[in-house]
Amino acid sequence: MPTNVKDKTSDSFRVDNIQTSAVYHSDPINLPLDKSLPSPVLYELEHFSAGLNLIVQVPNISFPVNVYLYLDGNKYDLYFNVTAGKYSFRLLPIKKKLKIDIFFTAGFRKSSSLLVEQI
Repeated sequence: MPTNVKDKTSDSFRVDNIQTSAVYHSDPINLPLDKSLPSPVLYELEHFSAGLNLIVQVPNISFPVNVYLYLDGNKYDLYFNVTAGKYSFRLLPIKKKLKIDIFFTAGFRKSSSLLVEQI
């Protein structure tokens, strides 16, 4: 929906396609996919009786990102404002069918997901 905006130096002008940050702030999985961003890489997966340990590698990037881990479609863990490197998610609960979705965001852009499914 077009929005009329007025600033101090000119008359009003029209801006189309404004997307508020509040829409994405509540659930980053809804951010638009940016295929120019690299995907996170599964570095290591360990299975213990107490749970799963994952180590994820964020590829070589020159800007800070937020790394998200979703379990069965629910936000479970987050690394905030990190750069390239390896990040651990420890003692994830084990279920019969488990779907793990890991991605990172840079501003209002989202990387492709790393999906791990346990059947």
